[in-house]
Amino acid sequence: MKIATVTLNPAIDQAVRVDHFRLNTVNYAQAMQFDAGGKGVNVASALADVGYDVAVTGFLGQENADIFEQFFSSKHIDDQFVRIPGRTRIGVKIVDEANQQTTDIKRTEPIRLRPARHGIFAWGDHPCRSQPPCS
Repeated sequence: MKIATVTLNPAIDQAVRVDHFRLNTVNYAQAMQFDAGGKGVNVASALADVGYDVAVTGFLGQENADIFEQFFSSKHIDDQFVRIPGRTRIGVKIVDEANQQTTDIKRTEPIRLRPARHGIFAWGDHPCRSQPPCS
């Protein structure tokens, strides 16, 4: 039996380690990492880790899909995402281990999908006018 997860709003999680992070100045990163994310992607990953046969689906920007494709391949997750023009959003997490602080930078607008031909949805009326949402 295969379990499928649906992620309509996946994200690339960018973690940047900056000890002694300060505002209004140049900070230097000690490390930077990009990971495939989104609630359905995370659930699929956890299920695959404990041995379930998993498929993932939803909408994925084709310009930066490689991070997801590599992740799904490494976990033997069946990639059934629909590729759409543009990029998948990126959320940034600044981690200051020295001060034990974390700052998250996220997009606030929800993604708006509008019905298109043949029952497929399309991006619509996004304020930054990129497709899919700008990151």
